[in-house]
Amino acid sequence: MFTKNAILTYINKERTDYAILLTGEWGSGKTYFINNILIPELKATDKIVLYESMNGIDTTENLIIKLIDKYLLFGKTENIASKGIKKILQFGKSTEVFDIDKYIKTINQFQYQFKLNRINSESFNNTIIFMDDLERLSKHVNIQDLFGMLYNIFIAKGARVIFITNEAKIRIKQYRKIKEKYIRYAYVFEADLREQFAGCLKSINIENDHYEKFIESKYDLIADALRQADHVNLRTFLFFCDIFEVIYNEIAEIKHHNEIIDGLFCTALLLSIEYKRGMEREIKKYLKDYRDIKILNSLEKNSYLLDFSTRYGLSPLEKYFFYDDGLADYIISGVFNAVNIQLILRNHFGFNAQAAANDNYIAIEFVKNYKAMEEDELDKNIDVLLNYCRDGSYPSYFYFDIYRILSTLYNGRYYTKKSLSEMESVLRIGFNIALDKEGANMNAAMDVIIPDTYPRPQRKENMTLIEELEYKVREKGFVQSFTRSQAGFAELFEAANEKEDRRFIQLYLKCNRQKLFEGIVKTGNLDRFGALNNGGIWWFEKIFDEMSGISNTKEAYQNQISYLQQIQTYLQNLCNSTPEGLHKRRLDDLLVSLDKVIAKF
Repeated sequence: MFTKNAILTYINKERTDYAILLTGEWGSGKTYFINNILIPELKATDKIVLYESMNGIDTTENLIIKLIDKYLLFGKTENIASKGIKKILQFGKSTEVFDIDKYIKTINQFQYQFKLNRINSESFNNTIIFMDDLERLSKHVNIQDLFGMLYNIFIAKGARVIFITNEAKIRIKQYRKIKEKYIRYAYVFEADLREQFAGCLKSINIENDHYEKFIESKYDLIADALRQADHVNLRTFLFFCDIFEVIYNEIAEIKHHNEIIDGLFCTALLLSIEYKRGMEREIKKYLKDYRDIKILNSLEKNSYLLDFSTRYGLSPLEKYFFYDDGLADYIISGVFNAVNIQLILRNHFGFNAQAAANDNYIAIEFVKNYKAMEEDELDKNIDVLLNYCRDGSYPSYFYFDIYRILSTLYNGRYYTKKSLSEMESVLRIGFNIALDKEGANMNAAMDVIIPDTYPRPQRKENMTLIEELEYKVREKGFVQSFTRSQAGFAELFEAANEKEDRRFIQLYLKCNRQKLFEGIVKTGNLDRFGALNNGGIWWFEKIFDEMSGISNTKEAYQNQISYLQQIQTYLQNLCNSTPEGLHKRRLDDLLVSLDKVIAKF
């Protein structure tokens, strides 16, 4: 490591009459490196090692006194002067009238003279002094006097003095001239990040050994991301470790699914770096834009996301979860939502995290790794998988992937023990059992296969297995999705009327806001606008104002205009039939807000 070698070269020189300087950005690990790596090594030798921060030092004299104190006390528990203080304080306790301030002032003067006299004859060839936080030096301290006294008292007598600072933050006009006189070399701090990470990880006392080992396995990836962002900062590393531990513990059941873990890990890491880089506003703007239009489908429309992907070399972006605002909200606000993590896994992977540890899910993973198996082993694992399939042990939507895996194996002649038609028969049985188990409950398949759409599927003659599976899932999905959405929209209106702010917001955020009004009309909830009280009107007025307030209203809601117009007609008729009064005026206000939205088209 260059930084360490440069400092040791300076320390081990036979004679020096100058100081050196170590500079690096805040949070880059300079102080940690000095205190936790370099100083322990030096203290193991016969060196006298002193460390002092200049943060909060108000006079040059106080700084010099602190250094002399540490020098005199190095390797000792107390000195003569401190013993004298104890005796005087004990005397004070037994005296009825005792002016403590007077005695402490006297003792301080005594100590100061005693220390100066003591070190006048000292040689500091064996002394190393680390002076940290030069950029935080008080403006009341004369830097010329400070460097001059350090030179005369310590450096000229052989002491090695190393200043540690973020040189870019020093705002003292005389600094450059003074640096040239007293500091011969300035080194830019270059951290051994693996060594730094290991030390930091120990300092936060992670209780989960599995998580600690997981982070250790990712050191190189974390280091690369920090470097690519030009943000090598140990505070960011610690922030990320703390943030991701909560997520890791939530998804511990699926730790053998590397693709999922890595996707969540990379997303949380990069968003943590961006947040600590001060990009909170940009992240929030991206999230707002995404709520209004599918940014991933047209990357060039969002300069921040494009810059983000370029900075980290992301390709393809679909590997990550930047399009899920819940994860980014957690990074920014610190409010963790375990349900949101489960939804990410379910919606993007069709995956039930709670069930992932079960043998039936592991059976799928074994068969997927068929290329690494012997023939007998593969036959055995396929038999196990088919037995689980026959029992309806998987969610209905899993049978699609299972069929594709088995057909690949059969067509590629990797597996010939059973014919494809035999395996299809088993899958049909299990699939129908799975559908019956799911019953009227909305399951993950509906969110994955028919998100926010209501077209009824058409049955065809002589369907293949895949076509039959898709038809049955879509048919059941149509009924379930329609029923659930109808009840969901009704609940949204009820929450608005009850002034349940938290509940209304939660329900609203769950909606696909680009299809909210299409859903209200198609599920027969249009007349619920007529049941809104003034509090409920306020919520929908706020929603319309938010829609008209964005720059891309037309693009974001381009498929909603006909439904918005139906709502407009309904509200106009409602206003005309409502008696004069506050409620009528509030309905007029709601209609005005809706008119502003429609005017954008």
